[in-house]
Amino acid sequence: MEQRLARCCSDFRRTAADVPRLRRFGNNPILVPRADHDWESHYVFNAAAIRLDGQVHLVYRAIGNDGMSRLGYAVSRDGIHVDERSDTPVYQFGPEAMPPRRIGEALPPLASGGSWHGCEDPRLTQVGDRIYMTYTDFGGWESPPAVAITSIAVDDFLARRWHWQPARIISPPGEVHKNWVVFPALFNGRYAVLHSLKPCVQVDYVDSLDDLRPNDIRSRHFDCARPPGWDNWMRGVGAPPLETPAGWLVIYHAMDRGDPDRYKLGVMLLDRDDPTRILARLPYPLLEPNARYENDGFKVGVVYNCGAVLSGDELLVYYGGADAVVCGASISLSRLLEKLQAA
Repeated sequence: MEQRLARCCSDFRRTAADVPRLRRFGNNPILVPRADHDWESHYVFNAAAIRLDGQVHLVYRAIGNDGMSRLGYAVSRDGIHVDERSDTPVYQFGPEAMPPRRIGEALPPLASGGSWHGCEDPRLTQVGDRIYMTYTDFGGWESPPAVAITSIAVDDFLARRWHWQPARIISPPGEVHKNWVVFPALFNGRYAVLHSLKPCVQVDYVDSLDDLRPNDIRSRHFDCARPPGWDNWMRGVGAPPLETPAGWLVIYHAMDRGDPDRYKLGVMLLDRDDPTRILARLPYPLLEPNARYENDGFKVGVVYNCGAVLSGDELLVYYGGADAVVCGASISLSRLLEKLQAA
Protein backbone atom coordinates (compact mmCIF):
# COMPACT_ATOMS: atom_id res chain seq x y z
CA MET A 1 0.00 0.00 0.00
CA GLU A 2 2.72 2.50 0.98
CA GLN A 3 4.68 1.70 -2.19
CA ARG A 4 1.59 2.23 -4.36
CA LEU A 5 0.84 5.51 -2.59
CA ALA A 6 4.43 6.74 -3.02
CA ARG A 7 4.34 5.79 -6.72
CA CYS A 8 0.99 7.60 -7.15
CA CYS A 9 2.30 10.76 -5.49
CA SER A 10 5.44 10.64 -7.63
CA ASP A 11 3.36 10.30 -10.82
CA PHE A 12 1.17 13.23 -9.72
CA ARG A 13 4.18 15.48 -9.07
CA ARG A 14 5.71 14.56 -12.43
CA THR A 15 2.41 15.27 -14.24
CA ALA A 16 1.94 18.61 -12.45
CA ALA A 17 5.52 19.62 -13.22
CA ASP A 18 4.94 18.75 -16.87
CA VAL A 19 2.09 21.27 -17.12
CA PRO A 20 3.62 24.66 -18.01
CA ARG A 21 1.88 27.64 -16.44
CA LEU A 22 2.72 31.27 -16.03
CA ARG A 23 5.03 32.05 -13.10
CA ARG A 24 4.16 35.28 -11.32
CA PHE A 25 6.91 37.85 -10.88
CA GLY A 26 8.33 37.74 -7.39
CA ASN A 27 7.92 41.52 -7.05
CA ASN A 28 4.21 41.60 -7.98
CA PRO A 29 2.42 43.91 -8.20
CA ILE A 30 4.89 45.88 -10.31
CA LEU A 31 2.73 49.04 -10.45
CA VAL A 32 0.36 50.29 -7.76
CA PRO A 33 -1.68 53.51 -7.38
CA ARG A 34 0.16 56.64 -6.29
CA ALA A 35 -1.57 58.83 -3.73
CA ASP A 36 0.51 61.85 -4.79
CA HIS A 37 -0.83 61.67 -8.37
CA ASP A 38 -4.48 62.64 -8.44
CA TRP A 39 -5.03 61.03 -11.86
CA GLU A 40 -3.82 57.54 -10.73
CA SER A 41 -4.55 57.56 -7.03
CA HIS A 42 -7.22 54.83 -6.97
CA TYR A 43 -6.37 52.06 -9.47
CA VAL A 44 -3.71 51.22 -12.06
CA PHE A 45 -4.16 48.08 -14.19
CA ASN A 46 -4.45 46.44 -17.64
CA ALA A 47 -1.13 47.51 -19.17
CA ALA A 48 -0.27 47.28 -22.85
CA ALA A 49 3.34 46.28 -23.55
CA ILE A 50 5.78 46.69 -26.39
CA ARG A 51 9.50 45.91 -26.66
CA LEU A 52 11.61 48.64 -28.27
CA ASP A 53 15.36 49.31 -28.10
CA GLY A 54 15.87 46.45 -25.66
CA GLN A 55 13.36 47.79 -23.13
CA VAL A 56 9.78 46.92 -22.25
CA HIS A 57 7.42 49.88 -22.44
CA LEU A 58 4.09 49.76 -20.62
CA VAL A 59 1.05 51.95 -21.22
CA TYR A 60 -1.41 51.29 -18.42
CA ARG A 61 -4.93 52.30 -17.44
CA ALA A 62 -5.21 54.56 -14.40
CA ILE A 63 -8.17 55.88 -12.42
CA GLY A 64 -7.93 58.85 -10.10
CA ASN A 65 -10.11 60.92 -7.81
CA ASP A 66 -12.34 62.20 -10.62
CA GLY A 67 -13.31 58.71 -11.79
CA MET A 68 -11.83 59.11 -15.28
CA SER A 69 -9.70 56.46 -16.97
CA ARG A 70 -6.47 57.83 -18.38
CA LEU A 71 -3.31 56.14 -19.64
CA GLY A 72 0.05 56.30 -17.89
CA TYR A 73 3.51 55.12 -18.96
CA ALA A 74 6.31 53.06 -17.42
CA VAL A 75 9.47 51.43 -18.76
CA SER A 76 11.59 48.48 -17.63
CA ARG A 77 15.06 47.37 -18.71
CA ASP A 78 14.57 43.75 -17.67
CA GLY A 79 10.81 43.58 -18.17
CA ILE A 80 10.28 42.82 -14.49
CA HIS A 81 11.35 45.85 -12.46
CA VAL A 82 10.00 49.29 -13.36
CA ASP A 83 12.81 51.82 -13.89
CA GLU A 84 10.80 54.87 -14.92
CA ARG A 85 7.20 56.01 -14.57
CA SER A 86 5.38 59.05 -15.92
CA ASP A 87 4.23 61.78 -13.55
CA THR A 88 1.42 62.80 -15.88
CA PRO A 89 -0.92 60.90 -18.23
CA VAL A 90 0.45 60.14 -21.68
CA TYR A 91 -3.01 59.82 -23.23
CA GLN A 92 -6.47 60.95 -22.21
CA PHE A 93 -9.72 62.30 -23.58
CA GLY A 94 -9.69 65.85 -24.88
CA PRO A 95 -11.68 68.85 -23.60
CA GLU A 96 -14.84 67.50 -25.22
CA ALA A 97 -15.00 64.74 -22.59
CA MET A 98 -17.96 64.63 -20.24
CA PRO A 99 -17.48 66.44 -16.91
CA PRO A 100 -15.51 64.43 -14.33
CA ARG A 101 -17.17 63.10 -11.21
CA ARG A 102 -15.72 62.27 -7.84
CA ILE A 103 -15.04 58.77 -6.59
CA GLY A 104 -17.67 57.96 -3.97
CA GLU A 105 -20.66 59.32 -5.87
CA ALA A 106 -23.41 56.82 -6.66
CA LEU A 107 -22.46 54.84 -9.76
CA PRO A 108 -24.41 55.57 -12.97
CA PRO A 109 -26.27 52.79 -14.81
CA LEU A 110 -23.05 51.99 -16.69
CA ALA A 111 -19.62 52.08 -15.12
CA SER A 112 -16.57 50.27 -16.43
CA GLY A 113 -13.85 48.86 -14.23
CA GLY A 114 -14.36 51.44 -11.52
CA SER A 115 -14.40 54.53 -13.74
CA TRP A 116 -17.13 56.80 -15.03
CA HIS A 117 -15.63 57.28 -18.47
CA GLY A 118 -12.37 57.54 -20.36
CA CYS A 119 -9.90 55.44 -22.32
CA GLU A 120 -9.51 51.88 -21.11
CA ASP A 121 -7.49 48.71 -21.67
CA PRO A 122 -4.94 49.77 -24.32
CA ARG A 123 -3.12 47.43 -26.73
CA LEU A 124 0.05 48.44 -28.59
CA THR A 125 1.22 47.07 -31.95
CA GLN A 126 4.19 48.21 -34.03
CA VAL A 127 3.78 48.07 -37.79
CA GLY A 128 6.70 49.66 -39.62
CA ASP A 129 7.63 53.02 -38.13
CA ARG A 130 4.34 53.54 -36.30
CA ILE A 131 2.78 52.19 -33.13
CA TYR A 132 -0.97 51.64 -33.26
CA MET A 133 -2.99 51.69 -30.08
CA THR A 134 -6.47 50.28 -29.80
CA TYR A 135 -8.44 50.88 -26.63
CA THR A 136 -11.95 50.86 -25.21
CA ASP A 137 -13.65 54.24 -25.50
CA PHE A 138 -16.17 54.51 -22.67
CA GLY A 139 -18.32 57.62 -22.68
CA GLY A 140 -20.38 56.74 -19.62
CA TRP A 141 -24.07 55.98 -19.56
CA GLU A 142 -24.71 57.92 -22.78
CA SER A 143 -23.35 55.15 -25.05
CA PRO A 144 -21.97 51.58 -24.84
CA PRO A 145 -18.22 50.89 -24.81
CA ALA A 146 -16.62 51.14 -28.25
CA VAL A 147 -13.24 50.41 -29.79
CA ALA A 148 -11.04 53.36 -30.75
CA ILE A 149 -7.70 53.52 -32.53
CA THR A 150 -4.87 56.03 -32.61
CA SER A 151 -1.18 55.89 -33.54
CA ILE A 152 2.17 57.51 -32.85
CA ALA A 153 5.55 57.49 -34.59
CA VAL A 154 8.06 55.09 -33.02
CA ASP A 155 10.61 57.90 -32.75
CA ASP A 156 8.13 60.12 -30.88
CA PHE A 157 7.18 57.27 -28.55
CA LEU A 158 10.78 56.55 -27.64
CA ALA A 159 11.49 60.26 -27.12
CA ARG A 160 8.42 60.58 -24.85
CA ARG A 161 6.83 63.03 -27.28
CA TRP A 162 3.21 61.98 -26.96
CA HIS A 163 2.04 63.18 -30.37
CA TRP A 164 -0.82 60.75 -30.84
CA GLN A 165 -2.93 60.99 -33.96
CA PRO A 166 -6.58 61.97 -33.39
CA ALA A 167 -8.47 58.89 -32.26
CA ARG A 168 -11.32 57.37 -34.25
CA ILE A 169 -14.08 54.99 -33.22
CA ILE A 170 -13.86 51.90 -35.44
CA SER A 171 -16.52 49.59 -33.99
CA PRO A 172 -20.18 49.73 -35.10
CA PRO A 173 -22.27 52.35 -33.25
CA GLY A 174 -24.81 51.35 -30.65
CA GLU A 175 -23.08 48.02 -29.92
CA VAL A 176 -20.80 46.91 -27.08
CA HIS A 177 -17.27 46.17 -28.32
CA LYS A 178 -13.95 45.60 -26.57
CA ASN A 179 -10.69 43.70 -27.05
CA TRP A 180 -9.82 44.48 -30.67
CA VAL A 181 -6.14 44.09 -31.57
CA VAL A 182 -3.92 44.75 -34.59
CA PHE A 183 -1.49 42.13 -35.93
CA PRO A 184 2.16 43.29 -36.02
CA ALA A 185 2.51 42.25 -39.68
CA LEU A 186 0.85 42.78 -43.04
CA PHE A 187 -1.03 40.02 -44.86
CA ASN A 188 -0.62 40.44 -48.61
CA GLY A 189 -0.02 44.14 -48.02
CA ARG A 190 -3.07 44.59 -45.80
CA TYR A 191 -3.46 45.25 -42.08
CA ALA A 192 -5.23 42.63 -39.99
CA VAL A 193 -7.54 43.31 -37.04
CA LEU A 194 -8.56 40.48 -34.72
CA HIS A 195 -11.87 41.54 -33.22
CA SER A 196 -13.50 38.47 -31.73
CA LEU A 197 -12.83 35.07 -30.15
CA LYS A 198 -16.27 33.68 -29.35
CA PRO A 199 -14.44 31.24 -29.69
CA CYS A 200 -14.35 31.37 -33.50
CA VAL A 201 -11.56 33.72 -34.55
CA GLN A 202 -12.78 36.72 -36.52
CA VAL A 203 -10.17 38.71 -38.47
CA ASP A 204 -10.76 41.53 -40.95
CA TYR A 205 -8.18 42.81 -43.45
CA VAL A 206 -8.03 46.49 -44.40
CA ASP A 207 -5.87 48.58 -46.71
CA SER A 208 -5.33 51.31 -44.12
CA LEU A 209 -5.84 51.69 -40.38
CA ASP A 210 -5.96 55.45 -40.79
CA ASP A 211 -9.16 55.41 -42.82
CA LEU A 212 -11.22 52.88 -40.86
CA ARG A 213 -14.85 53.86 -40.32
CA PRO A 214 -17.26 52.54 -37.67
CA ASN A 215 -19.03 50.09 -40.00
CA ASP A 216 -16.03 48.79 -41.95
CA ILE A 217 -15.64 45.88 -39.52
CA ARG A 218 -18.75 44.00 -38.47
CA SER A 219 -17.95 41.88 -35.45
CA ARG A 220 -20.53 39.15 -34.96
CA HIS A 221 -21.57 38.23 -31.44
CA PHE A 222 -22.24 34.53 -31.14
CA ASP A 223 -20.84 31.52 -29.33
CA CYS A 224 -19.52 28.82 -31.62
CA ALA A 225 -19.96 25.23 -30.51
CA ARG A 226 -17.36 24.63 -27.80
CA PRO A 227 -16.91 21.39 -25.85
CA PRO A 228 -17.12 21.63 -22.07
CA GLY A 229 -13.96 22.97 -20.49
CA TRP A 230 -12.54 25.73 -18.32
CA ASP A 231 -12.95 28.24 -21.19
CA ASN A 232 -16.56 27.50 -22.12
CA TRP A 233 -17.37 31.21 -21.74
CA MET A 234 -15.01 33.06 -24.08
CA ARG A 235 -14.52 36.76 -23.31
CA GLY A 236 -11.94 38.06 -25.78
CA VAL A 237 -8.34 38.39 -26.87
CA GLY A 238 -5.70 39.71 -24.47
CA ALA A 239 -2.43 41.02 -25.88
CA PRO A 240 -1.95 41.49 -29.64
CA PRO A 241 -0.77 38.28 -31.35
CA LEU A 242 2.92 37.42 -31.08
CA GLU A 243 4.67 35.86 -34.07
CA THR A 244 6.52 32.62 -33.30
CA PRO A 245 8.06 29.91 -35.52
CA ALA A 246 4.98 27.76 -34.86
CA GLY A 247 2.36 30.42 -35.60
CA TRP A 248 0.63 33.38 -33.97
CA LEU A 249 0.53 33.07 -30.19
CA VAL A 250 -2.66 34.53 -28.72
CA ILE A 251 -3.45 34.95 -25.02
CA TYR A 252 -7.14 35.22 -24.28
CA HIS A 253 -9.60 35.82 -21.43
CA ALA A 254 -12.19 33.23 -20.60
CA MET A 255 -14.41 32.01 -17.80
CA ASP A 256 -15.95 28.73 -16.75
CA ARG A 257 -19.73 28.88 -16.40
CA GLY A 258 -19.27 26.44 -13.53
CA ASP A 259 -16.79 28.84 -11.89
CA PRO A 260 -18.37 32.22 -12.74
CA ASP A 261 -16.94 35.68 -12.10
CA ARG A 262 -13.33 34.45 -12.27
CA TYR A 263 -11.37 35.70 -15.27
CA LYS A 264 -8.60 33.30 -16.33
CA LEU A 265 -5.96 33.41 -19.06
CA GLY A 266 -5.66 30.83 -21.81
CA VAL A 267 -3.45 30.50 -24.87
CA MET A 268 -3.96 29.33 -28.44
CA LEU A 269 -1.87 29.09 -31.59
CA LEU A 270 -3.13 30.48 -34.90
CA ASP A 271 -1.98 29.67 -38.43
CA ARG A 272 0.61 32.18 -39.69
CA ASP A 273 -1.05 32.62 -43.09
CA ASP A 274 -4.69 32.17 -42.06
CA PRO A 275 -5.04 33.41 -38.46
CA THR A 276 -8.73 32.48 -38.37
CA ARG A 277 -7.53 28.87 -38.20
CA ILE A 278 -6.77 27.62 -34.67
CA LEU A 279 -3.88 25.15 -34.73
CA ALA A 280 -3.84 24.35 -31.03
CA ARG A 281 -5.23 25.39 -27.69
CA LEU A 282 -4.06 24.39 -24.23
CA PRO A 283 -6.79 22.47 -22.35
CA TYR A 284 -6.15 24.34 -19.09
CA PRO A 285 -5.65 27.99 -18.09
CA LEU A 286 -2.17 29.50 -18.04
CA LEU A 287 -3.10 31.69 -15.07
CA GLU A 288 -5.94 31.74 -12.54
CA PRO A 289 -6.74 34.50 -10.04
CA ASN A 290 -5.42 32.83 -6.92
CA ALA A 291 -2.99 35.42 -5.55
CA ARG A 292 -4.05 37.93 -2.91
CA TYR A 293 -3.50 40.93 -5.22
CA GLU A 294 -5.75 39.29 -7.83
CA ASN A 295 -8.64 39.26 -5.38
CA ASP A 296 -8.08 42.34 -3.22
CA GLY A 297 -9.17 45.32 -5.33
CA PHE A 298 -12.08 46.74 -7.27
CA LYS A 299 -13.16 43.37 -8.70
CA VAL A 300 -12.45 40.03 -7.03
CA GLY A 301 -11.04 37.15 -9.08
CA VAL A 302 -9.66 38.94 -12.12
CA VAL A 303 -6.46 38.48 -14.13
CA TYR A 304 -6.82 40.59 -17.26
CA ASN A 305 -4.13 40.71 -19.93
CA CYS A 306 -3.51 43.52 -22.42
CA GLY A 307 0.21 43.19 -23.11
CA ALA A 308 2.91 40.57 -23.69
CA VAL A 309 6.43 40.59 -25.16
CA LEU A 310 9.10 38.08 -26.05
CA SER A 311 12.51 38.35 -24.38
CA GLY A 312 14.70 35.62 -25.78
CA ASP A 313 12.98 32.37 -24.89
CA GLU A 314 10.86 34.04 -22.19
CA LEU A 315 7.30 35.13 -22.75
CA LEU A 316 6.56 38.05 -20.43
CA VAL A 317 2.86 38.61 -19.76
CA TYR A 318 1.42 41.73 -18.11
CA TYR A 319 -2.00 41.76 -16.53
CA GLY A 320 -4.28 43.64 -14.21
CA GLY A 321 -4.99 42.11 -10.81
CA ALA A 322 -8.50 42.66 -9.42
CA ASP A 323 -8.82 45.79 -11.62
CA ALA A 324 -6.50 47.55 -9.17
CA VAL A 325 -2.78 46.83 -9.80
CA VAL A 326 -0.40 45.89 -12.64
CA CYS A 327 1.25 42.48 -12.39
CA GLY A 328 3.52 40.30 -14.50
CA ALA A 329 4.26 36.63 -15.12
CA SER A 330 6.53 34.62 -17.41
CA ILE A 331 6.93 31.24 -19.08
CA SER A 332 9.42 29.53 -21.37
CA LEU A 333 8.27 30.09 -24.96
CA SER A 334 9.86 26.90 -26.31
CA ARG A 335 8.24 24.78 -23.61
CA LEU A 336 4.89 26.45 -24.17
CA LEU A 337 5.06 25.90 -27.95
CA GLU A 338 6.04 22.28 -27.37
CA LYS A 339 2.94 21.73 -25.25
CA LEU A 340 0.72 23.60 -27.68
CA GLN A 341 1.92 21.55 -30.65
CA ALA A 342 1.43 18.37 -28.66
CA ALA A 343 -2.11 19.47 -27.84
